[in-house]
Amino acid sequence: MENKMSNAAKGAWWMIAAAAALTAMAVCIRHLPAYSVLLMIFLRNVINLFLMAPSLVRQGKAVFKTDRLGTHALRNAFLYGGNVAWFFGVTKIALADVAALQFTSPLFTAIIAAAFLGERIGGHRMVAILIGFAGALIIIRPGIIPVNIGTLSILLAAFLYSCAHVVTKRLSDTESGSTVVFYMSVTILIYSAVPAAFVWQAPTWSDMPAMVGLGITGYVTHYCITRSLAVGDASFVI
Repeated sequence: MENKMSNAAKGAWWMIAAAAALTAMAVCIRHLPAYSVLLMIFLRNVINLFLMAPSLVRQGKAVFKTDRLGTHALRNAFLYGGNVAWFFGVTKIALADVAALQFTSPLFTAIIAAAFLGERIGGHRMVAILIGFAGALIIIRPGIIPVNIGTLSILLAAFLYSCAHVVTKRLSDTESGSTVVFYMSVTILIYSAVPAAFVWQAPTWSDMPAMVGLGITGYVTHYCITRSLAVGDASFVI
């Protein structure tokens, strides 16, 4: 029991670190209003791979070894869709509203994890999830104010990220955090290349700090999420 509690605590702290990095990423996005979200996602992954290069060289071939390319591709399809929806939503609504709406993600994750991973949702966990969901409803206020496209985008992102988190939990049985993040960067780079080509715009030097910030925060966010899901139940750590 003590070991399980220790793993749960580790998973929680990794996820808190991921939340902090995700918030920093949102700030970077708000500093780049002149660029399409499709281009930002592509450039983020280019920068991500560049920043990972020294670590990849140091770790050697083990990082690239996987027998689960299809699972990586599925996870990253969910992530890319979630990225597009989330980046777009961040440009349309206040960051405080983005944070509140993301409290729908634990509800989605709990349901999906129970269905596909067989995770049991205890009473105290369900209470915490429902309180978070109630907070999201207060922000959305259905029937009181119109639900705008920014709100719907963040809700869609929360659902797609929840799907990705459950697949990540499956991958963490056999894949290291570095391997998961490496294939995320490569796969989303491929997914995002063609859409980015249609909205291409060369970044200015003044925007490079925020662009590099996207790459750094993107890497940290997904590495921390992967480490968190490797040691804790998906419905708990989310």
